[in-house]
Amino acid sequence: MSARITPLRLEAFEQLPKHARRCVFWEVDPATLGDQGHLADPEFEKEAWLSMVMLEWGSCGRVIYLDSVPAGYALYVKDGKLVYHYNWFERERTNIVSNQPLPTGESTVTMEFAYDGGGLGKGGEAVIGINGKEVGRARVPNTVAGRFGIDTFGVGSDTGSPVTDAYTAPFPFTGKVKRVDFELGPQNLSKQDETKLHDMQTMFVGAHE
Repeated sequence: MSARITPLRLEAFEQLPKHARRCVFWEVDPATLGDQGHLADPEFEKEAWLSMVMLEWGSCGRVIYLDSVPAGYALYVKDGKLVYHYNWFERERTNIVSNQPLPTGESTVTMEFAYDGGGLGKGGEAVIGINGKEVGRARVPNTVAGRFGIDTFGVGSDTGSPVTDAYTAPFPFTGKVKRVDFELGPQNLSKQDETKLHDMQTMFVGAHE
């Protein structure tokens, strides 16, 4: 597996995936969108923001190219069942399908991941649940060390590169998502690994402390 890190500059803008060029979640204040809730030309706004930041700061961050293959995870409902899919750079895929259908009406679905620890990018145990009952589990052999790429984190639909070919993006959820909660468990990392993880993340976004 090879990785290439390049500065995010205007001349490299066209090389970004189209969904990344159109994503302005971090660049545009929602209050400026007005009643429309979207921009007529998000790519233009993204490029203008990139130019402004470069003029003021000289750098917008970094883009990591890792074998040019995607990675990510998704929790979704298909054919009435809850599905969790973890894609590790298309080299390993873990797919968990609930052993029972999602009941009609309001439900609480969960995905719990117990990280093995002992270093970065290790595996762990993934468990999915419906209304407090376990409905499926599997081992995830490897995980993405550091952070995922420039795709946004979608709720209710997959607006970036699809994690799995089991659906066609954006594959919107037809029900109503009332809330999404995250509960962080122990990382099981040494101080050295925590420092390495922090350095990887700040390098990715071009942060300076």
